[in-house]
Amino acid sequence: MKRILFITTANLATNPRLWKELMVLKEKYTCEFVGFSFNNWSDEIDLKYGSEYSNIDFTYISATRKPFLHWFFSTVSQIVCKSIYFIFEYNLLVNAYASDKRSFLLNLYLLNKKPTFDLIVAHNFGALYPAWRISKKRNIPFAFDVEDYHPGELIAKNNRVEKNRRTILMQKLLPEAACVSFAGRPIFEKMESILSKNSIRNPLVINNCFPKGDFVEPKVTEGKIKMVWFSQYITDKRGLEEFIPVLEGFKRNLSITLVGSLREDFYRRFLSNFSVSEIKASLPQIELHSYLSGFDIGLASEIGSIDENKQLAVSNKIYAYAQAGLFILATDTTGQSLFIKSNPGLGILTKSNKDEIYQSIKHIIQNIDEIRRTKSDRFENGKKLAWENESTKLLKAIDKILERN
Repeated sequence: MKRILFITTANLATNPRLWKELMVLKEKYTCEFVGFSFNNWSDEIDLKYGSEYSNIDFTYISATRKPFLHWFFSTVSQIVCKSIYFIFEYNLLVNAYASDKRSFLLNLYLLNKKPTFDLIVAHNFGALYPAWRISKKRNIPFAFDVEDYHPGELIAKNNRVEKNRRTILMQKLLPEAACVSFAGRPIFEKMESILSKNSIRNPLVINNCFPKGDFVEPKVTEGKIKMVWFSQYITDKRGLEEFIPVLEGFKRNLSITLVGSLREDFYRRFLSNFSVSEIKASLPQIELHSYLSGFDIGLASEIGSIDENKQLAVSNKIYAYAQAGLFILATDTTGQSLFIKSNPGLGILTKSNKDEIYQSIKHIIQNIDEIRRTKSDRFENGKKLAWENESTKLLKAIDKILERN
């Protein structure tokens, strides 16, 4: 049986898309997984996955300061590569290690690993260079998943330089992949524009949806309108600053539950000033999807004006809301606008300013009876979006690669 090695600079709890791919491909191939442990909420979820799927080899590299030497050398490598970047602007190793020090750790692990696999599947930008490097060294094909438009992600410091690093690496390395998948057409089209003549051999658009079995029949809701928003972290720059103050004015009519790992400083600075929201800790994917059935409205509050990636992406949450039968309130980014317009009846769009949000909430309150009455219809429609339909594209592409090798 052919073997596939999945690699990421994240872990399974923080990358549902990788988890879905792993679950599909393990049915036909022997699979290994290499990711990172972070000594936080996500480690417990990954441990649970490992205990449930003993037929998959799971390996975790520490992303913390222990062991110290690994942390020390990866940190030094990043500092050195950043300092010499302007001399070696087009050097792939310098770009990779300057961009993400976990690339150093992942590359080190792979170089010391016996080549017992026939294909490498890489997720997250920091895994791109290690996947390419080991592919070249071992003469093993690699595939890469572009879940986000990485050059356009919000980067705290020196955005222009980091954007340039990411662009160079993707321009040089993606054309050498046996297959590249994209989490939505807007991201694919943007990547095509920056790759210029360096075309991708086997591009796939695989939408960020979920298995239909994750979702349960919607619950009947009464009384206050129940809105939900979820993310890995409850923190700033996720659109909550724009929505929560407006929702506070409707707290007699509506409540919002925020699901995720709460950043305490964000709570002190912002959320503590409002009573409209309730906080729930992060949940494993299937539990979260079942939990959504008790809500009326799903909030997709991406703010594309400050983050080009958010402008293009169609997030996990918008598919989860649709598949759970919720009515979606989404900001009008390119990706979310395309989704709502392609799926009429699933929700409405709003700009991220106070007046537009206010009018959108009024519309929801005025039409809540109809929104609740048609919840089951939306749930049935959501089955058409299920991962079972998208995953066939992935399986066919991987089959072709492994048949050739």
